[in-house]
Amino acid sequence: MNAPVSGDVTLSVIVAAKDAETLIEDCLTSVLPQLRPGDDIVVIDDRSCDATAEICARLGVRLLLNSHAPGPYGARNLGAALATTTALVFFDTRCRALDGWLESHRDALRDADRPVISYSDIEVEQTPDIAAAIARHLNPFSVGTYARVGFYPACNLGVGRELFWQAGGFEEIRGGADAGLCFRATAMGAHFVVDPQTRVRWRPRATFRALQGQYRRYGTSKYRLRTDRVPLLVLDTAVFLPLRALGTFIGKPSSRASLRARIGAGIVQANFESAILRAALSDCASALRRRWPRDTRWSTHSGSGGI
Repeated sequence: MNAPVSGDVTLSVIVAAKDAETLIEDCLTSVLPQLRPGDDIVVIDDRSCDATAEICARLGVRLLLNSHAPGPYGARNLGAALATTTALVFFDTRCRALDGWLESHRDALRDADRPVISYSDIEVEQTPDIAAAIARHLNPFSVGTYARVGFYPACNLGVGRELFWQAGGFEEIRGGADAGLCFRATAMGAHFVVDPQTRVRWRPRATFRALQGQYRRYGTSKYRLRTDRVPLLVLDTAVFLPLRALGTFIGKPSSRASLRARIGAGIVQANFESAILRAALSDCASALRRRWPRDTRWSTHSGSGGI
């Protein structure tokens, strides 16, 4: 890594990867030309079983095995712990950086008055399969999707290194840790600087089934983040699930999605909402089992006299 320009913000791009041989090369080659002297890029490999490491080696990108906590957030924490730059930019293997992407983060993170979390708009990559058409209609990582929820996703998230650790880093859970980090950081006085211009293209899952699984995980993560308001969340989800699925089917007036893509998007949204209810029911069942263990609930006591 070359010496940085004096006084400027230096960035570590941290990419968590697992079995990403079909994605990693396009991701890295979109980032490498945007690095300035003083910047760094590292791939944290979460126990891949494919050619991810070989591709990184061929491109000259540093790759480290995740010897920390398994999962994407454990990998990201390891990358952050090893960084020596001013700020961190977390990026996803499904993302491709467009011109100006890294400079947009740098400009936002250069703000010296208040701690900053940076993000820029993401559009879904154009591919011919139905899963991509559904994802384009859902537009899951656009600025508008997250404008009112109080956080932005870790697939394209910039944060000062000091702020990242002051806020406790990522919780090492399967999903939703980006929300927790943003909530804690903003409670400490950080604010979002969001670039509305599209700076990233995201490559969606290849199949409808995989897209459904992604949204089920999102639903479970939303429930885990709202365990302090479970009754309200469950009631809201149960009452408004059909309306939200219908709203997703309709989409924005500007959407040009086919009927098939709209139906698929409505089903995916219903899967997201249903995952919240399933997680709540699972927790309720676990609580009942703890309260009334099976052997106690069903045991009978015979009299002392026998037959």
